[in-house]
Amino acid sequence: MLPPQKKPWESMAKGLVLGALFTSFLLLVYSYAVPPLHAGLASTTPEAAASCSPPALEPEAVIRANGSAGECQPRRNIVFLKTHKTASSTLLNILFRFGQ
Repeated sequence: MLPPQKKPWESMAKGLVLGALFTSFLLLVYSYAVPPLHAGLASTTPEAAASCSPPALEPEAVIRANGSAGECQPRRNIVFLKTHKTASSTLLNILFRFGQ
């Protein structure tokens, strides 16, 4: 006598769940085993802690044309990565609008 046949979607669902669990387990083990790649970036100074002093050649008593005396504005660099077929034109338009 033959054993009862399983439904094909049950076997596929079990395979997908087991595959997802195995993949997440391997990613977890890999994240603990490999040192982080961004370890060298921790030495950069954050924007708030960066010194904002005028150059040494410029006297401190000089008042600029706009009335500010030796103040500087923090600079923000916008960095983005263009990927293939991920709403890139919409994303670029949003970034360019806020970057201006």
